[in-house]
Amino acid sequence: MKKHILSEDKLFTYIAMAILVVLSVFMVAPLVLVVSASLTDESSLLTHGYQFIPSKVSFAAYQYLWQQKSMILRSYGVTVLVTVFGTCVSVLLTMLMAYPISRRDYIFRNIFTFVIFFTMLFSGGFVSSYMVWTRIFHVKNTLAALILPNYLMNAFNVILVKNYYTNSIPTELIEAATIDGASEMTVIPVSNTAE
Repeated sequence: MKKHILSEDKLFTYIAMAILVVLSVFMVAPLVLVVSASLTDESSLLTHGYQFIPSKVSFAAYQYLWQQKSMILRSYGVTVLVTVFGTCVSVLLTMLMAYPISRRDYIFRNIFTFVIFFTMLFSGGFVSSYMVWTRIFHVKNTLAALILPNYLMNAFNVILVKNYYTNSIPTELIEAATIDGASEMTVIPVSNTAE
C-alpha cells in the first residue's frame, strides 16, 4: 500500500487557502452582523444583543431611512461635491506649484522647494491649524471647511509631481520648443506627445 505524501507546493497551497478562508470569514462576518442587526427588531436587539440570525425580523430601520431620503441624498451630494471639487482643485494647485519648481531656470526654485519640503518635516499641529481655519479664515460650519484644509495642497504630492516633471520632460526638449516659438502653455503638451 502506497502512502501519498504531499509535495511542498501542495502543502503550501492548502495552508495558504486555509489562511485566506479564515481571513475572509473574519472580514465578511462584521458585514453580515451589521446587516443582521439592521433587520432585527429594536426591542429584540436591546434584549438579546447582536446576533447573526435575527430573533425577530423588522424593517423599521429601512422605513426610517426611506422617510429621511432627502437628508441622505443631500449628504451624498455634499460628499460627491467635496470629493470631486476638492480633488480637481488639489490636482490643479499641485501641478501649478510643481511645474515652476521643476524648471532649472526658475529663480526662486530652491526657496519654494525648501518651503514645501519644510512643511513635510514640521507641522503646525491640529490645535493651531484649527485656530487658523476657524478664527482667521472663518470656514467653520461651511463646505469650505471640508475642502480647504484637506484638499488644498499636499506637499508630498507636489514633490512627486515635481520629480515626474523633472524626469519625464528633458530640458533640451523645452529649450527646442522655446526656440521654435512655443509658450509655457504649449511646452507640456509637446513633451507629452514626444514621449
